[in-house]
Amino acid sequence: MSTEVTIALIQIVSVGAIGVFTALIARQQRQISQQQLEINRYRVKLDLYERRWDVYERFVQYVHVALTDLNPTTQDTSGFAAATRQAEFLFGDDIKEYRNALIRHGADLHMWNAELRDESQKWPTDYDHHKVVKGKYEESKWFADQPDAMVEKFAPYLDLSRL
Repeated sequence: MSTEVTIALIQIVSVGAIGVFTALIARQQRQISQQQLEINRYRVKLDLYERRWDVYERFVQYVHVALTDLNPTTQDTSGFAAATRQAEFLFGDDIKEYRNALIRHGADLHMWNAELRDESQKWPTDYDHHKVVKGKYEESKWFADQPDAMVEKFAPYLDLSRL
């Protein structure tokens, strides 16, 4: 076999080997890219979960404040509203509506407390003590039901098995 034929044969084998190695490297890079995409998807899900958990914690804190002395202040309510304003972007409409209900019930409970008079105070002629006590009772009862209701409402968004 001549030198020229040997060189040509080596070139053909080398080009074939380079092609095979290039295909193997391209395949590995594609697998790495797919893995990186999967990792990025999980990062986004984890970030979303963490943001949702933070909002959930704010809901829990607000309900705790309301249940502690049954008189959330306007500062408590406005602080809750400000701290949870991103909820409508992180959850469905159900949590947005629930947030609005908490704000409304907190404001109502505060209003009933502001209206409440004890027997040592002189009651205005248009004061209906029974109505005020009933209003405060209804709002207090609503807040007392919220720890369980809150878990139920947030469970679809915070269930780790769904990530």
